Amino acid sequence: MQGPRAGEVGLQGGIDGYEQMVSTFAFSAKAYWALWGPLGQPMIEGIDAWKRTQHEYLESVRNETGARGASLPLVNLSVTLPVEFPWIP
Repeated sequence: MQGPRAGEVGLQGGIDGYEQMVSTFAFSAKAYWALWGPLGQPMIEGIDAWKRTQHEYLESVRNETGARGASLPLVNLSVTLPVEFPWIP
């Protein structure tokens, strides 16, 4: 029996790792904004929307590459913020 190629294992591990990172970040950020009470609610809703968007994107990557993955560069998994911050170059 032949196992998966090295690139396939790396891609799936990268996607799963990224998905775990998204979930962990969203949980931590929501916990922080919950401390602000009602003032933090809009941020919590934004975090939920961001998390849904990331999970939908990862599902589309999985569907495109198949269950075992393919040679997809992980740089395509970056996150773009919809807001510009003047202090971040």
